[in-house]
Amino acid sequence: MSYLGGRFTASVYTTAPLETHQAFSSARSNFKGQSGLDFFQDMDPVKLSYNQEQISKYPKQIVDLYSAFSWIEGKVSVNDTRYVGIMEDDFEWCPDSWDELKAVIYEVASRDQLEKGGPLCGIFVATGGSGLVVRTHILRLLRQALTQYGTKMKPDVLIQDCLAGDLELCSSCKLAASRRMILRHTGATESTYENRTYPEDRWQCGWRQPFNGRLGIWVP
Repeated sequence: MSYLGGRFTASVYTTAPLETHQAFSSARSNFKGQSGLDFFQDMDPVKLSYNQEQISKYPKQIVDLYSAFSWIEGKVSVNDTRYVGIMEDDFEWCPDSWDELKAVIYEVASRDQLEKGGPLCGIFVATGGSGLVVRTHILRLLRQALTQYGTKMKPDVLIQDCLAGDLELCSSCKLAASRRMILRHTGATESTYENRTYPEDRWQCGWRQPFNGRLGIWVP
């Protein structure tokens, strides 16, 4: 049995030791043999990275993202055109959101084929560093952005700004967004910025996606 369907696969990636992330071990055991689902525990993300000496100078979050993107790239061919979704483990799917996500991806893919306004580098359906969907070839650009801006910017803002074309390295990019939040943030009261908190009901199911309405963002 496959919960994802034949056209979708999921990879669960962590750099946390098993003793501090028991949920990873439990999920891997419960879903053992599940079609289209694999688990990978990376205990040495810097070693996995293409540019070990350079990337090791960066904050852990940057290193983890860089290594995760490198790992995904190693699983696909150079000409692979599939979409990759980046979902953090403290984001839950909203009711009926799986079909909504597929509909948004379909609209973006159709737009790209018609070349209306140029191809889109990604789709944003949640908030923070989760709910970002990109073509596999965009992962290389994101790794380049992590190394160029990773000591100056928070990783979630860095990736958002790159996909939106707000960074010089990513100036050719454009970003799409869903109309509403497709994932809810269980840690919504926290922020990557110090001394910043949000109300408990912020960024929940049904909320407007934060980039919906932002100038230059395409919303299908």
